[in-house]
Amino acid sequence: MNYKISHYIFLAGLFLGVIFYTLAASLGEGSGSLGKVLSYLAIGTLLMGLLQYALYYRCPHCKKPLISIKGRIPESCPHCKKDMS
Repeated sequence: MNYKISHYIFLAGLFLGVIFYTLAASLGEGSGSLGKVLSYLAIGTLLMGLLQYALYYRCPHCKKPLISIKGRIPESCPHCKKDMS
């Protein structure tokens, strides 16, 4: 999988997880199982996004992870210094 696609899938999973969690929190305890289902769906979406990010967000040259604190797609690999574009 392309590292750029992996980054965007992670962002989509993060966004969907927040949406599901917000819906679960807004429904509250009164809705019963629907709130629980949405909570579990939010946790699952976030974990799957993180898992694929850890597995596939790698440099195409040296195959080392590109995960950084800055949160953007790097222009060059921090490990092998090769151009990513």
